[in-house]
Amino acid sequence: MEQKLSLIRPIRDSFVFMGRNGILSVCFFLLAYGAVYLAQELSISTNLPIMLIYLVYTYFFYYFFVCFYFRPQPFFNRRHFGNALIRMAAILLLAFAALLFLKIGFKILFFLAGTLKAFPLFYEQLRTAYLNLLISPYFSWFLPAFMFIILSFTFFIPAFAWISAVIGGDSSITAAFVRTKGNYIRLIVLFLLIYGILPLTILLFKGSSTGIVAAVSALINLLQIIVYLKIYEHFYPQK
Repeated sequence: MEQKLSLIRPIRDSFVFMGRNGILSVCFFLLAYGAVYLAQELSISTNLPIMLIYLVYTYFFYYFFVCFYFRPQPFFNRRHFGNALIRMAAILLLAFAALLFLKIGFKILFFLAGTLKAFPLFYEQLRTAYLNLLISPYFSWFLPAFMFIILSFTFFIPAFAWISAVIGGDSSITAAFVRTKGNYIRLIVLFLLIYGILPLTILLFKGSSTGIVAAVSALINLLQIIVYLKIYEHFYPQK
């Protein structure tokens, strides 16, 4: 019987890994630090060419970290590299399609709601309930949580296939869902912790220098990828 994913072990093992692989951790920390620092200094959100360069750099950062982590033989394989690119493109399209589907779904709902104007009393009650929902404090928590769940199933779980493609393993996106079956809730909790709650640590350093914010961001990025790889190893045990 498949052992359930631990909510603590991947995080604990990540710190153990960083302690045992100090040189690797420091090198990639510095690479992440340099990228984040320059991104802040150059304000990439307002500069499309630099943003594209940053995204390409980020891709290769994660790609080579996976390679150094697993150390496949050969270290770099053009076929694996191409397969990984195809998988990443497919995953991004999947995430985009899901968000587009949700957007279209909401537009259809608004259209159907508009047809209820023929029933003024019912329409006004429905409109009042909708406005109350928007200002409800629960809604402000529900919407991000709902979007994060969608992202977990359209990006984070499928991305296991990308890691597998990098090292020449089973790169089927469908297989990623099969392998993780029965652990979806645990995965969402872990993803929420490392990709949702952990980045909020940066808020504690709001107002600090660019260097400090970049250092915290780089450390978070490094921890995120190591925890993610530890989770991957649970479902894709290495020989």
